[in-house]
Amino acid sequence: FVTCEGTYLNTSQILWIIGTTEAGKLFHAFKTRFSEVQFQNYSPEEVSLIVQKNTGLELDVCKKIAYFCNKVTRKAIGFAKEVTMERNMVGGSWEDAIDVIRKEHRIDEFGMELRQVNVLKALEFQGKMSKARLASLAGCRVEELQNEIMPPLLEFSDNKVPLVGILSTGFHITEAGRQELIKRGIELGEKVK
Repeated sequence: FVTCEGTYLNTSQILWIIGTTEAGKLFHAFKTRFSEVQFQNYSPEEVSLIVQKNTGLELDVCKKIAYFCNKVTRKAIGFAKEVTMERNMVGGSWEDAIDVIRKEHRIDEFGMELRQVNVLKALEFQGKMSKARLASLAGCRVEELQNEIMPPLLEFSDNKVPLVGILSTGFHITEAGRQELIKRGIELGEKVK
């Protein structure tokens, strides 16, 4: 690498890593000087192993914890610590402790946050809608909807289809999202056009 002053710098041993979930907010200079690499979310099995290495819990307990943490390792590790504290304070089984913490975090028995279930219900019964309207119906700020609630619902990978789609007219529930409501015993409305 040669600076504007003509000085040669050997940068072959330097690696810069910039991470963001909001690439649209990066300066243009970052986009033109770095190579973009897309990371895939960890699988539940990978999260289980990471939780085990960070907590020392048995793998079967870590698998149950990973189920409720949406493949986000920092959440899973924090959740595991809360579960451990609950079990140490109250006793009982790991399953009982996990169930208590799951309910405190407002996660249903199928591993979805109740806020996300509410978004699916709003889209099912109210139809397509804008981000602002959906945030209002979900009872949260737009930033919270965008940064916390929607990413797992929009996720698309080899083994997961999105539960919510985006059109020019706004968000809409997908067939996979409708199946999640059926799994929870929620009767579907007439298909909204």
